[in-house]
Amino acid sequence: MCGLLGNFGYIETQDLLNHINEVEPLLKRRGPDQIESIDIENFYGVHSRLIVQGDASDGKQPMVYKDIVLLFNGNLYNKDTLKSELLSLGYEFKGISDTEVVAISISHWGNKAFEKFNGFFSIVYFDKKKKTLTLARDRVGQKPLYYSSSQKSVFFGSTENLIPMRFCGKIRQESYIDFITYGFVPSPNTMFENLYSVKPGNLKSFSLLFIA
Repeated sequence: MCGLLGNFGYIETQDLLNHINEVEPLLKRRGPDQIESIDIENFYGVHSRLIVQGDASDGKQPMVYKDIVLLFNGNLYNKDTLKSELLSLGYEFKGISDTEVVAISISHWGNKAFEKFNGFFSIVYFDKKKKTLTLARDRVGQKPLYYSSSQKSVFFGSTENLIPMRFCGKIRQESYIDFITYGFVPSPNTMFENLYSVKPGNLKSFSLLFIA
């Protein structure tokens, strides 16, 4: 279990850092072994890690591979198969983590890489060249991923309580009815008007030209 948190677009730096400090205990609960961040261009990402494979240096996140900045939470069942395919294409690997396999796969195949992934995961990646942010979940939706967007920025987090409340908007009245009817709020909606869950098996992309 790992924690993902970040912002893409524009937000006051001090406001962002203050929020990260406030939710650090929540991040540590999800990933107590290592918390790292990256601030690059219009993207700020934080990853809290529970180390399952390798050591602290192997699979360290946020991971940067060429133009891809990756935050990954989950497990890739077909890691070895994809790694063998990428090795045959001339790629080299520094460690044994599935994070590195995911990063190189996205760098090589783009979003078509998600058609190849077999496992459970939530993934956030920033493309430095295209200036785009992509959020993705596995087909079953085992790993959660939330976002709130405006015309200026996108805030994302692996749990709802990692998103600043002022981004989430008012309580969504229809969600009460959904919860009473179904026992849960169907994705992509949540209990708030401007807080959404990435649908299982879906990708959600944002660019600086249009964030909404």
